[in-house]
Amino acid sequence: MSDHRAAVRHHTLRTGIVEFDNGTGSLISVPCTIRDVSGTGARLALNSSLWVAEQFSLIFLSGLRKDCRVAWRKG
Repeated sequence: MSDHRAAVRHHTLRTGIVEFDNGTGSLISVPCTIRDVSGTGARLALNSSLWVAEQFSLIFLSGLRKDCRVAWRKG
C-alpha cells in the first residue's frame, strides 16, 4: 500500500512525554514511545491506557517541546 503523506516519516524509537490538562487545571504527564516523526507530525505509542486530550504537548528527552493535536487514533 502506498503512503500518500505531505511529509516523509522518519522511523525512530525515542522516549517522550505527553502532557495535557485534564480539564480541572491539573497537568497529566504520560510516558510514550515516539515511533515516527515528520515535518507535520509524529506517531506515538502510549505506555499507559490513560485517555489523552485532543490537544497536548509532546516533550522529547532533549527538552524540545511541541504543541500537538490528535489527528488520528488507533484502537
